[in-house]
Amino acid sequence: MAEASNGKSYGATAGNGYDRRNAYKVVDHEYDVVVVGAGGAGLRATFGLAAKGLKTACITKVFPTRSHTVAAQGGISASLGNMGPDDWRWHMYDTVKGSDWLGDQDAIEYMVREAIPAIIELEHYGVPFSRTPEGKIYQRPFGGMTTEFGKGIAQRTCAAADRTGHAILHTLYQQSLRNHAEFFVEYFALDLIMDEGTCRGVMAWNLDDGTIHRFRATRRCSRPRQRAHLFYHHPGRTPVPATAAPWRCGPACRCRIWSSSSSIPPASTARAA
Repeated sequence: MAEASNGKSYGATAGNGYDRRNAYKVVDHEYDVVVVGAGGAGLRATFGLAAKGLKTACITKVFPTRSHTVAAQGGISASLGNMGPDDWRWHMYDTVKGSDWLGDQDAIEYMVREAIPAIIELEHYGVPFSRTPEGKIYQRPFGGMTTEFGKGIAQRTCAAADRTGHAILHTLYQQSLRNHAEFFVEYFALDLIMDEGTCRGVMAWNLDDGTIHRFRATRRCSRPRQRAHLFYHHPGRTPVPATAAPWRCGPACRCRIWSSSSSIPPASTARAA
């Protein structure tokens, strides 16, 4: 576990004629990559980057295994077809319909097609999914999942008993530690550090002792497309600054009004005629 004492301390900058250099200390840290958030997505990013040999830090408000993904009891959906016929196109139809046709259909197609290898990947990492008598990953009917574009009910949701999110978090956290990722627990991300439109790091507040920490990321994550798109899940306990920071800094955010919506299509919309 990384501690604040690992960094270098500097005074705050002066301004308006008042020397604030001794008002508080700023503790500096330098990593190849800094990940903000230790939910399912944050831990998977942390583990993947650390596994590639990058010096990786993860900043999180709560202990990683207490992140909101732990509340995902029902399961995680992918059209594996272990319990009957299934197809990624049916999964895509349910997701698009569940979003009232407001979802990004290119992103949805990518998600449902990649969900299949992603579940197998999680299984190989150690997630203890429940099993069928044949030894395959157990899948249950959940949400508004259908077959044949709304004609039947799909058993598509892969489950680890009634604690799927709990199992995923623990597995990814253990894999992250195995690959020497460093965690800064109970650190609140205040803002991104931008330099001519490029994110160079993040400012964070240590909730334990009130110190301010400056995390510098020496590498940048590149994407095939020219424009980066940010997608944020906003559970009830996530403070507004956590999602407002990237908006202030300029990266494109898709459909901000839907930033708090669930990824599970409600039965009332997905099954509607």
